[in-house]
Amino acid sequence: MAECADMKRNLTLGEKMEIIKCYTSTNPEVTMTHSQLAKMFGMSRSAISKILKAENVCRLRHITNCGLHASIKRYAPNDSHLELEKRIHECIVGAGLGFGGRLEIRQYAMEVAREMGLSDFKASHGWCSRFIKRHGLTKTKILGRDVYVETNKTSLTTVSSASSLTQKSEAQTSSSLRHREMNFKVSLVRGGQEDVFRQLKWSFDFDHLDNPVGGYRMVMEGLQSAFSEDLKGIRTSCLQLSYIDDDGDKILINSDQELGILLQDKPQAARIRLYLHAVSGSNRPPMGPASGSLQQINGIQPLPLDMLVQALKSYENNLLISTLPVV
Repeated sequence: MAECADMKRNLTLGEKMEIIKCYTSTNPEVTMTHSQLAKMFGMSRSAISKILKAENVCRLRHITNCGLHASIKRYAPNDSHLELEKRIHECIVGAGLGFGGRLEIRQYAMEVAREMGLSDFKASHGWCSRFIKRHGLTKTKILGRDVYVETNKTSLTTVSSASSLTQKSEAQTSSSLRHREMNFKVSLVRGGQEDVFRQLKWSFDFDHLDNPVGGYRMVMEGLQSAFSEDLKGIRTSCLQLSYIDDDGDKILINSDQELGILLQDKPQAARIRLYLHAVSGSNRPPMGPASGSLQQINGIQPLPLDMLVQALKSYENNLLISTLPVV
């Protein structure tokens, strides 16, 4: 059976900040040691120590202050792009009644990028989708127009109670549209090469953040069934799911949230491209037999194991005698 390296768990930004909070707390009922944190979060002590390094603590706090949502797992921008996202996030939050649609977000992002002299920045559709997810923004309808607001910021003081009731009614009406059937073309990738592909279809139930509830697990189980003959001898933990975004980058999918980024705004008739990677570790050489004898190597008949042990003991005794001081 194929072997693969252990897959390490990826903590969310919120979990990392909780580790920092527990370790740095002056409250004896809250503070925890490296060992306690490792056990609590299912991580190694070295992983906890890495998170708690001074430069990482400073970096994580800065990322949090830039408005990134606690649920994100992987995000490593350079400082200039992080400052860019902070300014965009502050503009959306400061708008009170929410910011405009995707086009307005992208236009404002390009305006800020020009002010900051970021010539390498591109406010693409893919960037906008990832920005919305990273910052936990939710699309809602306020005063007759679609806007983006922070998640859970549902009680806006400037919206009348009558308007709130209208929004609630609209939300109840749209809830019936959260069930969607999507079409996929999935290629199995082995050894860096696309091997075979399947055309598949799944039905998803989306939550209020447009994440497919249980979607990632359903897709992975469906793919294991569809490629069952091709995946014989390959563990589930050795499988990775990915897609290519609008910028041509390979994006890994490990959760409902990451799958939701791909499915967001996709028309129901679209055929979505996915790649299932079978990642196997290097084959280990076979271990010798447990019968107490050595295997024959290159046609040479080996000595019995007990004779080798006696020879080594004799050599060790002679070496010890030769090193004794002469009296």
